[in-house]
Parts: sequence; structure tokens; C-alpha cells
Amino acid sequence: MAAWPAAVIAGSAQHRHRAALIAPDGDQEPAEHTPRPGAGRLGPIRGWWGAARGWWVRVAGEGAAAPRWGATCGWWGAIRGWGAARRSCADRQWIVRAPAQAGRMTEDEKAVTVLGLGAMGTALAGAFLAAGRPTTVWNRTPGKAGALVAGGAVEAATIDEAARASRLVVVCLWDHRSVQQALDPVAGALAGRTVVNLTNGTPGQGRELAGWARRHGAAFLDGGIMAVPPMIGGPGAFVLYSGAQEVFDAHRDALDALGETMWVGADPGLAALHDLALLSAMYGVTMGELHAFAMVRSAGLSTTAFAPLLRRWTDAMSGFQERMAAQMEARDYTTGVVSNLAMQAAAFHNFYDAAHEQGVSPELIAPLYPLMQRRLVEGGGAEDLTGLVELLNTRRTTA
Repeated sequence: MAAWPAAVIAGSAQHRHRAALIAPDGDQEPAEHTPRPGAGRLGPIRGWWGAARGWWVRVAGEGAAAPRWGATCGWWGAIRGWGAARRSCADRQWIVRAPAQAGRMTEDEKAVTVLGLGAMGTALAGAFLAAGRPTTVWNRTPGKAGALVAGGAVEAATIDEAARASRLVVVCLWDHRSVQQALDPVAGALAGRTVVNLTNGTPGQGRELAGWARRHGAAFLDGGIMAVPPMIGGPGAFVLYSGAQEVFDAHRDALDALGETMWVGADPGLAALHDLALLSAMYGVTMGELHAFAMVRSAGLSTTAFAPLLRRWTDAMSGFQERMAAQMEARDYTTGVVSNLAMQAAAFHNFYDAAHEQGVSPELIAPLYPLMQRRLVEGGGAEDLTGLVELLNTRRTTA
């Protein structure tokens, strides 16, 4: 067996007892753990945030050694966040349970097709192989399936052949348009099968694809992968799914090969919504950290020496998501405030001044200041910074 699939198999061995999440109105089975009181509802954000911090701090701190990031990818943060995600899901009254014991399955029933062999698609196919599932792969550009074929996969000559090879067809392509272009010509071949779209997209695009699948007689799930390729099949990965719960349940065992499975609702757009919300948090953290590193570099200091301080500070500041969420649900931003908006806004110009002094552009952190000023004008000076969320609803009406 080729070295790459063997490595994937080794990683997947740690993840044989993944859990699935179902909504409160499903058949409730005994949970595999005792929910921690007050665990919070935003563990996935903390988890993904932790993984992102681990990755960016490593990349910025190592400089020339950054290409090695894929080997670790912030494992500490990812594993820490995985636990937070599980605790959060318990608090949401989703049920975390071990995959149902499957009866004997034929090779045809276990088979999976993966369309798209970019870095992520290749990792997905490798994880299915590692789980012992017959795997057919297809890529628009030939020549990317060598390691997978050496590991036991079958490379289809055409997408039609690939679509007909399995009852479960997993799609991981460049974007929504490429998914449409790939699937439209083989709509007939997909009838009676299940299409799982793991291509990054918007909620509206997920709903559009669900409608397309329904019109062509295919079942459909949309998904959001909360991992980078090296994490697939490991304990830090989790994948969000939305669409009909019965479709999710029918294929949960197969999808468990990729990472912890989370069903977030019947609306096909909800996986993309959660995915982009979590990624938004990641990019927000990244913006702040890039600005921090730029400031340090502007003084001729070592980013490697600064990285542990940055990690320590961001870790200390990362435990407030549940409190923020509670403030938003209650729409009470004045209870338990430590640093109110008026105080923070008064000092925020120092970020601009210091950046200009150091020859650093403040554009990554600049968007926050106008929001702070607007909220002050509305009378929110005594509020926590969380109150800024009220300004982000473009559909809100003012009295």
C-alpha cells in the first residue's frame, strides 16, 4: 500500500468511535457522556477558533518552516476545541451517541464515490478507504488518483461511471458553479442515489442544490467541513450536515469516516450557515493576529519569540463565547460588564496611532472603530462590546 493511504489509515484508527448528533425531536438514545452543566452552545466556534490560532501562530512563528503546518495544523487547539464542541452540542440538547451498529452490508451498500480530487477531496477518499469502504474516485483533470488507486480506490474514466458506481456520492469541488457544471450532465445517473455536497458555499446555494437533487430523484445532504485536509479522519475534525434527518441517519456510518458528524437541521442551508459562521470567527482571529505580528515585525523583533505570548493572550481571551451568546439571546448587554464600550472606544484610537507610528496599515482592525462610535451615538456606552452585534443586522428597523 502506498505511504499516503497508510498514513491516513493510521490516523483514522484513532477515530473509530465517532459520535453523531441528532436534533431533540429525534429518537433519543442514551448519551455517551454526561453533559456538563452550563457547557454553552458555542463549543464548535471555540474549537475551530482554537485550531485556527494553533495554525496561524505556528505559521507566523516558524517563518521559513511554515510549509510544515499541514503535519500538525494546530493539533492542540483542534483537540481542545473538539472537546468543547462535544460539550456544546450536549448543552444544545442534541444527543451525542455512538454510531448505530450496522448489520451486514454488501460491498455495493458500503461503496462510496468521491467527485473531486483536490487536497480535500483526496483526503476524503483516503479516509473512506481507511474505513474499509470500496471507493470510486473521479477528477476533471486526470492524474491525481495515483496514490488512492495504489491504496485500493477505483478511478472512473468518466463522471457518469463514477456516479453509477455507488449509492453514496460525495462531491468536493472548487465552488458552487463547478458543482453545477459537473452534476448537470449526469443528473439521470444520480436518480435514486444520495448526493452529499461538501463544497464550500452559501446557505442559498445549499438550498438550490437540494431542490435540484429533489427534481432529479436524488436524496441530498449539504455539508461543511470543519477541518483542513491533514485533519480528515482524525479526532480534531468535525463535519456539519443539513438536510433530511432520515438521509443523514442512513449514511451516518459512512460519513463517520471523515470526522465527528453533526446534523444541524433539516433546512439544507444550515450546514453552510454554520460553516461560514465558524470560518468568519477564524478569519476574524486571523486578522487580529496578522496585525499583531506586523506590529512586532515593524520593530525588528522576532515573531517566533512573540508567538508564545500571543497564544497565551488569545487563550486567556477565548473563553467568553458562551457569555456573549447569553447576552445576545437576552439582548441585555449591560449586565456583568467589565470594560464598557465607552472606555474601549476612548482608547481605540491608540491602535491607529501606534500602527501609523510603526509604518503598519491598520486596515485589518479598522472596521471595528466606526461600529463602536455608532453604538455610542445610540446610547450604548455602558454596554459590553457584544452590543455591536445589533448593528450588523441589515434588516433591522429603528423606532
